[in-house]
Amino acid sequence: MIKAAEVGITPWEFWKITWKDFQVMVVADERKEVNGWRKFRFLGYMEYVMNSAEKNKKTIEKFMPLPGDIKEDRGLPVSQAQLLQTLKMYNYGNGNIID
Repeated sequence: MIKAAEVGITPWEFWKITWKDFQVMVVADERKEVNGWRKFRFLGYMEYVMNSAEKNKKTIEKFMPLPGDIKEDRGLPVSQAQLLQTLKMYNYGNGNIID
């Protein structure tokens, strides 16, 4: 019921709509909030870019991370040696890792 109030519907409206409709309203409200933060982030980032003396400036996503930002590829979550050990443990292939 708290989320319903945050979305802006009354308790009697909440009980008249389907769960799917309520979920759509919640997602739309969350997107609207994040998009507001994106506008704020853009203005702050422009200020940072114009006034920073740094040679290598941060990306806008590193300047102020927000939900929904595309994460940069960090490679494998484990080392190559750990991956090789796991492959051998489960007798997967011949244990060779192709680069």
